[in-house]
Amino acid sequence: MDYTEEDLSNLTKKQLAAIIRPQIECWPTPIFNFSKTKLQAMKDAILDKKNGFQKPPSQADGPLNNPQLQPERNAPTAAAQNQGIGGDDDENEREENRQEQDPEPHITIDVFLEDERCMPLRKSAIQVTLPARMEVESASKDRCVLAAPLMAQIQTSHSAIRGPARLAFPFPRRPSFRTYFAILDRRDEDLAQAVCNPDRVCFTDESSIEIYIEPVPDAESGQVSSATPSQSAAAPAVSLLPAAAQTVHWLYSQALLADGYQLFADSRSRVLQNPDIVRVWKFADDFHHEHHRKTHDTPSGTARITKQIIQEALDIRETSLADALNGMKLIKLYGAGGTDEADDVVKELGQNREKPLGRLALLQFLQQWQKSHPVSST
Repeated sequence: MDYTEEDLSNLTKKQLAAIIRPQIECWPTPIFNFSKTKLQAMKDAILDKKNGFQKPPSQADGPLNNPQLQPERNAPTAAAQNQGIGGDDDENEREENRQEQDPEPHITIDVFLEDERCMPLRKSAIQVTLPARMEVESASKDRCVLAAPLMAQIQTSHSAIRGPARLAFPFPRRPSFRTYFAILDRRDEDLAQAVCNPDRVCFTDESSIEIYIEPVPDAESGQVSSATPSQSAAAPAVSLLPAAAQTVHWLYSQALLADGYQLFADSRSRVLQNPDIVRVWKFADDFHHEHHRKTHDTPSGTARITKQIIQEALDIRETSLADALNGMKLIKLYGAGGTDEADDVVKELGQNREKPLGRLALLQFLQQWQKSHPVSST
């Protein structure tokens, strides 16, 4: 008796194979490959009367009630051997099932955390495991991992990060520079609440990532704390920074608010035209004049603002600050409105060249002018 669509409507792929294998000679192609044959193709072949698939005489309610129709799991049928195929179809099926059950591939990353809110510096290391699909590339093809799942894993460890904090990782091609990607302010209780931008963290080497945890300066008080009162029970308190270090962060916040800071910050490692050099020097000179030798009260005590503190707040070297102060001293003498104003100096200070000469050249010009035109004492 032929099979009907109703007979096959609720059968699985395995159950259809149990019908086909005992009658393998009816299969329309020389080889029956279970793993590569779709369920509907099996049904179509069984229902096609030209192929000759028949219900067994003993089958009353359906093909599955006949135990003879169940496929042997560990041995090929005689008909299959005659057709040149063996039990490898069942093996393919088992392999297919194993692949479906195999867990998703994962990567293990060593994460090194440096908490700069602590004094002395607190370092910790953890291992995190993430699905391999979380590994991505940056726009510059640097190897990265998505920040959100990485942070989520860190937060489940004993090295969980509590705000306020600012997070960064080393820039791949210039490790001494940092890429900031997340900020936690006092309203954040958990890193999971932070928005990561960029959304990926670059590997420091083949299998590890370094993350720096910095304090977030308070523009009003300069206070840097590790946790809000509600967090103190959830995470160990972080030691307050010394007064001088806290003052650096406070000064930095003041610099951000000062006129001319953006040009000053953008000028690093750039060769500037003379008018821009004057503006950059003026910013550094004004900032130095406003804060140098003043005192600042912090939760850790009172700090006297030194040149070193100013240099660290502005992120410049001692030489750069000294050049700016010396340059502005000479400009106040020989520049527009200076006590010994000189037309040639005023002209040079306003000069825009096709190829700028930079700060050192302008400073040397001013120093040479001073030697040639000493200020007369009165």
